[in-house]
Amino acid sequence: MRRPWRHTRRDKGRELARRGPVSVSSPTWSLINRIVPPHVVQMLRIRDAWPRVARGRLRDYTWPAKVDGTTLIVNVHDNQWLHEMQYLRQALTERLIAVCPRAGVDAILPRLAPRQPEREATPEPAPPPAEPAPVAVLSEEPDHDTLRALEAVHDPQLKHLLARVRVMLGRTPERNRGQE
Repeated sequence: MRRPWRHTRRDKGRELARRGPVSVSSPTWSLINRIVPPHVVQMLRIRDAWPRVARGRLRDYTWPAKVDGTTLIVNVHDNQWLHEMQYLRQALTERLIAVCPRAGVDAILPRLAPRQPEREATPEPAPPPAEPAPVAVLSEEPDHDTLRALEAVHDPQLKHLLARVRVMLGRTPERNRGQE
């Protein structure tokens, strides 16, 4: 007889199934927030959103460097783009807020940097699979040079093995399948 106050594993599984799917986002972020400092998470969010904020060639000459309070400091590679950034600051700030509202940034401050840090290599798309090489089928009768090479082998076991290989190469793939 089953006791009403004890739950079995099967009951627990049924109870979880009744609740429906469970979101893993909240527990995952709580774990990340316990391990990773908040300023690192903030900077990673900004760097992830930056290609959508700084479009076109601007993306190649600028990169987020750090956050000072609520101001994002953006390094710029050359003087001309630094000058352009002065005009684009407000538009870029609005775009960053729209793309990544959790970044916590309300201003962008461009600054000239000596060079851009090494970017992570973006993986190139995998090449299409190579077409299989056509199967070369030798003629069933070996030519004169092959026969001469087989006769030059002195070891009888090796000679027999080479002769069998030559016969196998002279057959079509369908006929070889039965011989393996």
